[in-house]
Amino acid sequence: MLKVDVLLSDALSEFVFVFECVSDCEIVSDLISDNIDNNKNNGSINIKTLSGHHSHVKCLLKLNGKDQIASGSYDKTIKMWNLVDGKCIKTLMGHLDDVICLLSINERTIASGGYDKLIKIWNLISGSCLKTLSSHTNSVLCLIKLNEKQIVSGSRDDTIIVWEYLIF
Repeated sequence: MLKVDVLLSDALSEFVFVFECVSDCEIVSDLISDNIDNNKNNGSINIKTLSGHHSHVKCLLKLNGKDQIASGSYDKTIKMWNLVDGKCIKTLMGHLDDVICLLSINERTIASGGYDKLIKIWNLISGSCLKTLSSHTNSVLCLIKLNEKQIVSGSRDDTIIVWEYLIF
């Protein structure tokens, strides 16, 4: 089980929330009041730990206009997290290998790339995969949004592909 730590650089209190994974996407929290030596963590305090992935977390994405993030993992999944309560909202499954990169296309759509050579376009509301893009011959390592009509992917196959996404 892997933990993703969310750090606060200027601690305002001595309270730390500790989250323990009971089962996939289920979090139990305990409030611990301690004397914390801020110098041990360079002035940072772990205020939440989100657990639920079954392998390394490779990438994170803040979701537009929400207190939510998405995480991509070597367990081949993408998880959507609520940062207010620390709970997993959804698990997106469909990649055949590790998820390496995430990109926000708009408030309801993200893209993911991975070692399976695929780019997947996801609807965040339904959790469904809208489209799979498959022109790369090796791992998709990075994604950027070029403009309102195009995304760009970079791959271990030494290529960069510009994709039109009007059809997403």
